[in-house]
Amino acid sequence: MAEPTRFDAPPGEALSVLEFAAEGAPVAAGAVARRYEFSCRGDRVPLSVLAPGSDAPHPTLLLQPAPSEQNEVESLHGLDTWLAAGVAVASIELPLFGSRRSGKLSEKLTESVVAATRGEAIDEAAELLWEEFTRQAVMDLRRSLDVLAEIWGGQPSATAFAGVGIGASVGALLCAVDERLCGAVLSLTGSGFGPESIDPANFVADIAPRPLLFVSEEASKARPGAPAIPKDRAIELHEAASEPKQVSWQAEEAEDILASAWSFLAAPLGAG
Repeated sequence: MAEPTRFDAPPGEALSVLEFAAEGAPVAAGAVARRYEFSCRGDRVPLSVLAPGSDAPHPTLLLQPAPSEQNEVESLHGLDTWLAAGVAVASIELPLFGSRRSGKLSEKLTESVVAATRGEAIDEAAELLWEEFTRQAVMDLRRSLDVLAEIWGGQPSATAFAGVGIGASVGALLCAVDERLCGAVLSLTGSGFGPESIDPANFVADIAPRPLLFVSEEASKARPGAPAIPKDRAIELHEAASEPKQVSWQAEEAEDILASAWSFLAAPLGAG
């Protein structure tokens, strides 16, 4: 059994899963969109699941796109490839984003992340907020794995992780502390900024021996509300990881996470 960490959800808390009717047309022929909500540390966490048509257990990609896309998972390019191969795609709304947004705290978190990535100092309150956001996010994602197991009738299924930006930073910690993930793709993230206690570089080595792919840009680009990751910071994170690992340097946009992840994660998931 894995050693307890500060990213363990409180023992004994019920998942209290609720299912809601999905809206809109299916993203692919035969696909089913499902909406859930569950409890974590007293908060309610929205979970979206796009699944192939049957109710049988499916291998699953736990996907965390950039927070600005949290409510647009169904519109991401490349979903049909995963669904056609029998892989479900699931995503939560991260704390302080989407329906969980806080007018004051969400803005402060985003500003501090962007400032720290630029090499600017952030105050103690911002560091504490960033640490608590990360802790809650990792716990939420771990609880989402419990919910997915419940959805698939309690039967374990292969699950991999893919994330972009702050979703990738949180995902590095998730994959390090939770052995249920069979592989990971981390895009547009790096190390050496923000609180050291949650620096992905202090965790990524523990993802091994599961396969890990970094997707980074040759020239970092600024995006609305998101930091541009300096190349040296990306390299620091790559070097902190243990084998087996791969690095994909892209000259153009590196946000097309589903396309980048497919060829890498299909085998660990037993798909394709």
